[in-house]
Amino acid sequence: MLKTQEILNRLGATRNATNHPYEKLQILVDYIAEKMDGNANDEEKLYEVVFAAKKNIAETILHSQSENKIKHTSKELCSRVKDVDQKTANTMMSMFLLSPETTTKMMTQAQIEEPDPKSDVKLTEEEAQYQQKRKEEQLAKYNAALKLLSGKELSYAAYESARGDILNDKLNLMGYLQEDLPGDDPIGEAVETCKPGFFERMFRRTSKEYKNFISTFEARQHGGASRDQVDNAAKAYLKHKIPDWDGKGFPTDAQMARLSGTSKNRAVLCYRTLQANKKSRGYEERLATIQGVADQNLVDYGAKDTFKAMCYENSDLGPITDSVNKQPEQQAKFQSGLANDINDQIKPDVQELNGNDNLIVKDKISLE
Repeated sequence: MLKTQEILNRLGATRNATNHPYEKLQILVDYIAEKMDGNANDEEKLYEVVFAAKKNIAETILHSQSENKIKHTSKELCSRVKDVDQKTANTMMSMFLLSPETTTKMMTQAQIEEPDPKSDVKLTEEEAQYQQKRKEEQLAKYNAALKLLSGKELSYAAYESARGDILNDKLNLMGYLQEDLPGDDPIGEAVETCKPGFFERMFRRTSKEYKNFISTFEARQHGGASRDQVDNAAKAYLKHKIPDWDGKGFPTDAQMARLSGTSKNRAVLCYRTLQANKKSRGYEERLATIQGVADQNLVDYGAKDTFKAMCYENSDLGPITDSVNKQPEQQAKFQSGLANDINDQIKPDVQELNGNDNLIVKDKISLE
């Protein structure tokens, strides 16, 4: 089953990352092939998983640039990576930032078509049969992933356009809340701790400020409220509980410490929401910068036309036959020539190395 939190855990940290951005692309490809169920749940969760992976990889690039004192306008989106030509890696990162679903599909296709590594080791018949069986099982998984990813260019773009800012806020909020709620559903857990108790419900003592915040917060998950409206509702509740806070920036630790019980839980959720939304705005600005760099990279490397053809081919595909079998001639020609096109247009420059979909608007907000 595809899970947003699970892919984020596999990709790892974005600051001082141990996984290279290019390696994270392969992690995403392998994860989809391994975890998809082959049912409607895959379609429902795929876009969010890809979006979360794109955000993680983009933040890894941005943080790596900052850590190495490289401007975000630099054309080098990633440092050298073992066994991969630098310009090829940089081009793949550029394609992924501009069209993550189609690039993931292309990498899945390449995984299927990758030739078996040569080996001088002689295998027994039993060992050879076991290896062949494993290979067939892996190919079946990658073929299923290829089918899932195919034809999604326009629909993913529409999804990201409609829900990108909402998902950005959600994933950032997940990250902040996990500091205190390390489970799989920190948002749901946080909202649960904010529910009114028996006497509060009986005497209808829930403040209008909190009622407005939680209704606005939940409406936001379905596009029924803006980020600014959520911010305003969060600030209104915090000012209601902390009268000496002027509404600028964030309440101080001392001000937050004066609260207790359900009031504090609600104030923390409002506080973290403000933090998450501020982080979203900053990320979206920096993402636009490196996406502009990515687009120019494709022009400079002579890969723009190939990228356009790749996206067009993935815009409205019919069913794809398994790669183990013979594919339609036109598609096979395009797919087999794609890697060669990129390699022809990007001159090798090998260098040695020095050795968080929808939130439920009822009682509990779900991450899965």
